[in-house]
Amino acid sequence: MAYNSASAPSNRDILSPDSFISLNSLIKGLGVGADEAYLMSKNLTQLVYDLASFKNLDIETSFRKIQSAMSGEIEPLTLVAIICEYYRKEFN
Repeated sequence: MAYNSASAPSNRDILSPDSFISLNSLIKGLGVGADEAYLMSKNLTQLVYDLASFKNLDIETSFRKIQSAMSGEIEPLTLVAIICEYYRKEFN
């Protein structure tokens, strides 16, 4: 698909490859195998875009929220009204 200058995504609308690598490294650090880490990173990258779209966030903000959640910090997601009911029931 070709983009004209009016419809082309800006740099703030595109997640950098370093962000994908960061997610992949974080997941591998949790003891997940390389193939599974790649697939999970790919899915989390899509989740970053979905969260940004649903909550009207820029891509970098959305990425930081997902990355924080993967590190065990649930607060950034609660700030955008995503309530992890399972997490709260299981671990609180």
